[in-house]
Order: sequence, then structure tokens, then C-alpha cells
Amino acid sequence: MRARPRFVENPDNYMEGVEEQESVEILETFVDRVPAMAELGIRPGYAGLYDMSPDDLPVIGAMPDVEGLVVSAGSSGHGFKTGPAVGEAVARLVTEGAQPILAPFSPDRFRAA
Repeated sequence: MRARPRFVENPDNYMEGVEEQESVEILETFVDRVPAMAELGIRPGYAGLYDMSPDDLPVIGAMPDVEGLVVSAGSSGHGFKTGPAVGEAVARLVTEGAQPILAPFSPDRFRAA
């Protein structure tokens, strides 16, 4: 299993490219299934920041100690496919109150014990 990407200390200054070795490693994961990919060569890549919470789960719910602030963040690459359901649940949270389905994603989980 690949190691988790390096932590970015400053979002205004991070490596925006991709090292060729990383591209080679990615290519090697599927070239057996699509051999023609190896003939295409490797082009320079780019990288962007990926939002993740410390436990790899999204942060969804009312922010502790900030009245009226509800967040839905940290969905990493999954937000595009879960967005409609999350949007509906957050709308219900705001208009109807607690939504048990959102409980595991509460920002409260990061409070010190």
C-alpha cells in the first residue's frame, strides 16, 4: 500500500508538479491490463491540494462554539459522488435539527477528551 501523501505545512507553497518516478509507479499498476499505455510515454503532471481531516472522514455538522455555523468539508475525492446526499442531510440538519446519519462526521469528534 502506498504511503499517505506528505503533509503540506503551507498551502501557498507546495510542490505543484509530479515527480517522474511517481508517474512510473502509477503506470506500473495498470500496464499489465492495458499494455498500450506503456507506449504513450509520460508527460509532466500537476498536483493540487487534497482536503482531508485527520481521521480521513469528512467534517459535517454544526461547529462547536460558533453559533449558526454548519460545515461540510474534508470529503477529499469522494465529495463529488456523495455531494447530493450530503447536501440533503445538511439541509435537513439546518432546517429540522439533528440528523443521526451525520453523527459520525461531527466536528465535535476532534474535541479533546
